[in-house]
Amino acid sequence: VFMLRWQLKISLMKTLYSLRRFYLMETLFNGTLDLAGCDQETTGFAWWARNA
Repeated sequence: VFMLRWQLKISLMKTLYSLRRFYLMETLFNGTLDLAGCDQETTGFAWWARNA
């Protein structure tokens, strides 16, 4: 039971971190993109969200 809780907590933290990183890019889009969005998937989605 303890291991399951620990895995859920890690999963939740990863989700919150990725969401926080995404919103940081959206609000500070003018240069934060190079720092925060190093992986192609995140930057591609941010670009798509801007141009949709």
